[in-house]
Amino acid sequence: MRDAYRSKALVLGLLAGLIGGGCSCEPDLKPWPEAEAKGTLSLVEAANPEGGAAPTADGSDLTVPPREGDLGWWVDLAAAPDGTLHLAYTDAFNGELHHAQAKKEGGWEITVVDAYGAVGKYPSIAVDGSGRPHLLYYNQDKSRLYYATRVGAEKIDSDDRRRPFQGHPDWLFEVVDDGEEVGMASQLRALPDGTVHALYYTAKEKLIHLARPAGAPGEHQHWKRRTVDEKAGGSHSIEVGFLQGPDGTLHASYANWTVFDSQLRYATLAPGAEAWQSETLVTPANAGWKSGLVLDAKGHPQIAYLTLRNRRLILATRAEGGEGWKHQHLVGSANTMALVGTAKGALHLPHEHLPGVGMADARLRLLTRPAGAGDEGWTLRNFGTRGAMASYLAATLLPDGRLAVAFYDGGVRGVKVWTEDAN
Repeated sequence: MRDAYRSKALVLGLLAGLIGGGCSCEPDLKPWPEAEAKGTLSLVEAANPEGGAAPTADGSDLTVPPREGDLGWWVDLAAAPDGTLHLAYTDAFNGELHHAQAKKEGGWEITVVDAYGAVGKYPSIAVDGSGRPHLLYYNQDKSRLYYATRVGAEKIDSDDRRRPFQGHPDWLFEVVDDGEEVGMASQLRALPDGTVHALYYTAKEKLIHLARPAGAPGEHQHWKRRTVDEKAGGSHSIEVGFLQGPDGTLHASYANWTVFDSQLRYATLAPGAEAWQSETLVTPANAGWKSGLVLDAKGHPQIAYLTLRNRRLILATRAEGGEGWKHQHLVGSANTMALVGTAKGALHLPHEHLPGVGMADARLRLLTRPAGAGDEGWTLRNFGTRGAMASYLAATLLPDGRLAVAFYDGGVRGVKVWTEDAN
C-alpha cells in the first residue's frame, strides 16, 4: 500500500512540473518577520526496524521485536472538551488503522482499531461532547468506507456482521459506502446535537456528504447521503475544509482535480436545505489541492489553499460587500498545510516548508496572524529541526486556546505532535 501511493505522489509532482512552465505573473511574496514557536514536540509512534528500545507511547525502554512501518500517513487529530488530544493515522506499511489518545500522566495510549488487510487509508477523527472518538477510514481490500466509534465491548453485539475480522472489540463499526478509493480526503465532524457528518471524494469524481442521526452508544444508524458536487475529481493527496457555522450552515472548501489542473471551490448547505450550493473561487496554477476553512467573526468564510504548480500558500477572503474574493499570497515552497482560527479571530497556518526535492531542508513552520491585525500582521515561526518532513499534517485548538499540530515525519517514519506552550 505504501509504495503504490508514493508512486502516485510522484506522478502528481511530475504533472505539476510539466504544466507549470512560462510566466507565473504572480505577486511577490512579502518577507514576514520571524520569531520562535514556543511549544513542546513529542513523538507518538514510529517505525522500529531494528527492534530494541521502542520509540513509542511514553518513551519507555520496553524491549520490542523489529517492526517495519510508516506510522502517521493521513494523520488527523481532534481535542476532547477536557483537552485530551486524540489522533487517527495509518500504518501504511502494515495496513493498519491506529488511534492514539494522550494520557494525563504523559505519553500516549495507542490502539490498533482495525488491522486485517490493507485498511486505514484516509482516516479522519472527531470527538463528541462526551469525549468519545469517532473515526472514518477506507478498507482497500474490501473497497469499503467504514465508520467506527468507541463505545465499550459491553454495548456491542458480538455477532454483529459489520465488524471487521480484526476490529477492536470496544469499537462499533458501520459500513457507510463502498467502491474503489471511496473516502479520499475524508473529514468527520461530531456536532453538538449528536449528529455525525462526513465529507469525502469517490473515484467517480463526486464529493459526498453523509449525515448520521444522533443515537445511544452501541446503536447502529442509517446515514443520509447527499452529493455536494456531481463533478469534483479527487485524489489520495487532496485535503478539504469542512465545518458547521453558528447558524447551523455547513461549509466546505474543496478542489475539482482533472489531473492537468484543478479548481478551488466553496459550498454551503443551509439548515433545512436538501441541496448544497457551490461556487468556483480560482482556477489557475492547480489551485486548491489542499485547503482549510474557518469563519470570521461575521460568519464570512476564510479559505487557505495551496497551488500545486508553484506551491504557494494563499488566503482567500470575501471581498467587501460579499461579492467575489480577495486572494493574499503568503509564502512559497509549501507542501502541506492546515488552517485553524480562534474564537477572537486569530489565524494559524502550520505548513511544511519544502524548498527542494529532498527532505534535508524540509521543516515545519507556523504562519500566524493575531486577531484584528489585518493583511500585514503575519509572523512566521519555525519549530522542529531541518529534515523534519511533515508529509501529512493536521491541526486543532485545545479548549484553552493553544494550538496543537500533528504530522508525519518522514525522517523517523512516525507521527509527532507539537503543542503550543501556555502564555
